[in-house]
Amino acid sequence: MHQRLIYERSNRVVYDLDGEHILKIGTGNPNEAETMKYVRNNTTLPVPKVINYWTHDEYNYILMEKVAGSTLESIWPTLQEDEKRSILSQLKAIVQEMRKVEFDFIGAVNRRPTMEYLISRDPFGPLQTLDDFYDLRFSKMQLDGVFADFAHEQRKFKGVKFVLCHNDLGPYNILVEGGRITAILDWEASGSYPEYWEYVKAHFYQNWQSPWMVEEVLDQILSPYLQELGVLLHARHIIH
Repeated sequence: MHQRLIYERSNRVVYDLDGEHILKIGTGNPNEAETMKYVRNNTTLPVPKVINYWTHDEYNYILMEKVAGSTLESIWPTLQEDEKRSILSQLKAIVQEMRKVEFDFIGAVNRRPTMEYLISRDPFGPLQTLDDFYDLRFSKMQLDGVFADFAHEQRKFKGVKFVLCHNDLGPYNILVEGGRITAILDWEASGSYPEYWEYVKAHFYQNWQSPWMVEEVLDQILSPYLQELGVLLHARHIIH
């Protein structure tokens, strides 16, 4: 079988096996394949079809169908303004559909322990309440001073929903062909999280000099949560 390495970074590699199938191998979140299956079965979001998945020697394998398209990151500089607006409109609709998928817990959609780098370096969950979420984050982030004050103010927030979040919705994980979004890739960090989590995670992962940030794309597709973003930016200095 013909195979071609198309992605390699840190603890994961991705192969194009025969032009029709993709094999992802890594030591990250073992819940990714089941999340992708859940999303395909319960939404209309464009997600690659999982054919099989397994774990061997602590490595997770996901065999999936290949989806046509180029990453939005690679084609964004070549798009005309009307094409960009069309793509962003599609992205906003995708986010709105994700927000309609609600849960009564925080964590992986299959309710197994999950991994979320900005919450805990150890597997956790599912968490039953928002207080559980805050307690875990605060203990791991070692917040102090004004940032701790901001963080504890969040406990006063009411009515925060737990919704489906992708949590790495960058242009490198979005496939586009013919002006249409054909797939959202890399569901490793996804799951049920407070509705603001997508916004703050997106800012954490993005390159601040990229067109995605300079053109303020995130604020066009995601509702802003500036207070929580301020706390997370402080955490970024701690983690790095």
